[in-house]
Amino acid sequence: AIFRQKIQCLLPKQFPCSFPSALTVRFGWSRREFWKEKRRSMSERLEAFTLFSSSKGNSALFRYQNECILIDAGVSARALDASLHMLGASLREVKAVFVTHEHSDHIKGLEMIAKHFRIPIYAPYLCCRFIRAKYPSTAGLLRVLDGPVEAGSFLLRPFPTPHDAEDSVCYRVEAGNAA
Repeated sequence: AIFRQKIQCLLPKQFPCSFPSALTVRFGWSRREFWKEKRRSMSERLEAFTLFSSSKGNSALFRYQNECILIDAGVSARALDASLHMLGASLREVKAVFVTHEHSDHIKGLEMIAKHFRIPIYAPYLCCRFIRAKYPSTAGLLRVLDGPVEAGSFLLRPFPTPHDAEDSVCYRVEAGNAA
């Protein structure tokens, strides 16, 4: 127990598990070496994080290697960026935003993201029309979905979904050999 507590003291408080890895103990890695190895191993797989999920806002992050995409941006750009920072990312690293439908809890942050970060926004046709009317600053960044889309290392395949929106989709996200 004392040994385990000693290891925990070396790690940042936000580390999600109580004991980092047998490798840390077995090989006597420093904290820096542990995090370097952790980032390397994490960068080789597709990761998904739910950033926000409620009627007040929805957003999900997908990360593969050093690239990120967002599905929906239903909270402010500031709140999104703060959540991304907790995961070691930022809006500056996001390759694209993919919108599922036009409800405000899915698009609220798009205007500021478009103004300050100039990130491409992909959405179904009717959704693009709604977003362009509501947030004119997004006009030059909006891209209509007409099939699978490549964004960096990601391939996103949209599928229609039943919902009380004009043009609702979900996405299959692929990167490397993962989906």
